[in-house]
Amino acid sequence: MKKNKRIRVLAVIIILVMLFIIANILIFLFYPYFSEFYYYNSPKYDVLKMQEPVYIMPYIGDIDGEVSEDWFFFYEKLVDFYEEEGIPVTFSFYPASIGDEEFNKIFLKMYEMDNIELMQKGFRGDAREMEIYKLPYEEQRSIIKEGQDVFKQKMAEILRENNREFSFVEVPISYNQISGIVNNDTERALIDLGFKMYFDMFVEGDYAPIDSERDFYVTEYGISFTENGYAGKENRFRTPFEVTREINRFNREDVKVLEINDVKIIPLWVHQQDFESVDKENKLDKEKWNIYTSTMKTLKNDSKVIFLTPRKLYELKSRGSTALF
Repeated sequence: MKKNKRIRVLAVIIILVMLFIIANILIFLFYPYFSEFYYYNSPKYDVLKMQEPVYIMPYIGDIDGEVSEDWFFFYEKLVDFYEEEGIPVTFSFYPASIGDEEFNKIFLKMYEMDNIELMQKGFRGDAREMEIYKLPYEEQRSIIKEGQDVFKQKMAEILRENNREFSFVEVPISYNQISGIVNNDTERALIDLGFKMYFDMFVEGDYAPIDSERDFYVTEYGISFTENGYAGKENRFRTPFEVTREINRFNREDVKVLEINDVKIIPLWVHQQDFESVDKENKLDKEKWNIYTSTMKTLKNDSKVIFLTPRKLYELKSRGSTALF
């Protein structure tokens, strides 16, 4: 009898272990769907909506045509998400990296999509550009202009190759600098070259923040999806609740925060490389993707949020428009 009892107990333990293993496999496979359902049905969803009206400027950085082709699928995934959701967003890119045939197809979609705006990021993104602030005005202007010219040339080639009719190439009006350190010469070069906005975070050091000028706007602040504010797959994402809370609590005294009729304009940024799995090269981290898309959908459905791109911001500010709320 005792032997039979031990056998039954052992059988129960084996069954429980098997059920535990199966449950973990199911959670692993379907976690993105379960977590999104939980998020939208959680009481925190209502508690952490926007407390005040706010303009959000979504940004995805470092669209780079020189990464592995195995990662290009993610660029397309980003485009498809924003196309389906109809959320205005800005993608920064390195002009020198345009050229790969597969990349060009996706880049053309970015260029042609109404709710996606392109932002120039330097030219090559190399070591020299990392310290552009150390260069004299003429050299800074030369780097930025070369990037601008290469974009026009390559974009015209892509349009012709894809049988698009066009009378001119629409160049970005906003600029982002690798390293995030610029000075007044950088700003002067941007203004001289026709840019209307500088977009980045302020990096403390030997240089003070640059100021907005008449007809030129500066944001050297914002909220990052990564906890430490830096780019890279090793950096953990804030949860949707944490991002929403950061927006509600946002306050900066060290830099000038742009507003339209007392409504704050807050950049919300992430970088394409943040989404890559730590464990598998060129594979998507599904948990980060779910956090990101859930957060953007939540903001989209909040009546106190309006999304902006640099061009829309410029149009509103330049004509002294009243707030859109």
